[in-house]
Amino acid sequence: MPEPFEALYRLFNRPEWIGDDPVQWPRRVPAGPDRELAGLVAAALAFGQVRQIHRSVAAVMDPLGPTPSLALSAMSARETDRLYKEFRHRWIGPEDLIAFLGAIRWAFREHGSLGDHLASCLEDAQGDVRRGLAGWVRALKDRMGGRGGYLLPDPAGGGAAKRLHLFLRWMVRQDAVDPGGWTMLTPAQLLPPLDTHLHRLALRLGFTTRRQATARAVDDVASAFRILCPEDPVRYDFALTRVGIGGESARNAVARVPRMADWFVD
Repeated sequence: MPEPFEALYRLFNRPEWIGDDPVQWPRRVPAGPDRELAGLVAAALAFGQVRQIHRSVAAVMDPLGPTPSLALSAMSARETDRLYKEFRHRWIGPEDLIAFLGAIRWAFREHGSLGDHLASCLEDAQGDVRRGLAGWVRALKDRMGGRGGYLLPDPAGGGAAKRLHLFLRWMVRQDAVDPGGWTMLTPAQLLPPLDTHLHRLALRLGFTTRRQATARAVDDVASAFRILCPEDPVRYDFALTRVGIGGESARNAVARVPRMADWFVD
């Protein structure tokens, strides 16, 4: 493993650096459908201000109780409407959320779990991860009646699909930060969740020259990460985003890593 990336990993890939990161939601529940549900809801709503993200995820998850996947699977459409009629997350209104949860409920009832559904889509795509993910998203959106499409980014649409790849990182990798649980993909198959912080660092490090966070930029960064760690190309994602997000504590920590201080993004 190359230094200084490994030094960053050892420094930041620890629970005490999670803070307000939405990975805390899938970490709270055991592996299986409950983690799938918590992870997908948290990733889908991971845009906007951090406090609002957590309020919105809590507004979805808390009414579902200690076994949220079972509660959602058993819930009628009328009950869902009643529970979430006041929901609002930026431009996402109750109709959008209800359609999204309805699609997840369909996947639970039809396939047993989101993971089993994704596995079948990957099989249909003959191992092409991006195409399999696109088929999975398309199947869910088909049940959403044209509502809430922003909640599920299309990995085949030319954009970075950051929130979808973030969800996969949480569900597939397993270490001190990512809880894992899925085995239909290996960490080697993952693509980086290219958010603003990682994109800025990738430009600074020469991993990509593309000024927009597109699917092509994702592929550029993935190629660079695979040179660093072929078996786990998103290994350094969490640590590098801690550098990008910044803050005094992160700045002081990075200053202790040789050759790393000039990477810091204000």
